[in-house]
Amino acid sequence: MTVIVAAHILLFAAVPVTPLNVYVNGEQQENVLVVKGRTLVPLRAFDDPTQFIYTFDYISKTVNIINKVNQVSIQISVGAQEATINGKKVNLDAQVTLKDGRIFVPLRFLSENLGGNFIYDKVGKKVVVGYPIGRS
Repeated sequence: MTVIVAAHILLFAAVPVTPLNVYVNGEQQENVLVVKGRTLVPLRAFDDPTQFIYTFDYISKTVNIINKVNQVSIQISVGAQEATINGKKVNLDAQVTLKDGRIFVPLRFLSENLGGNFIYDKVGKKVVVGYPIGRS
């Protein structure tokens, strides 16, 4: 009697996964988090003293951001999934995260609300954020 055992084996090729490349004003961001399909970058990616003023409340872990150019005020808190823009509460598509001593913020939300333009290249896995004024 002959017994034939068929087994389904899944083989995963060692194909390198292309990382998401994020650029803010021409600078590639090294520390990028992707959480549930949402991209978060360190808040310092938006460090442009000609445009933005930052303050941090250590007790509430809240960051206040003011765009001096377009007069937008944003408050975001670590662990929150909502922000306040010019006094109005809005939902975020990802939670503000503290990791390795850095505050990570949803890239699209912050770039659009601070006046930047946001381009996502799905094929090239690249996000480019730029500001029309500020850094050259």
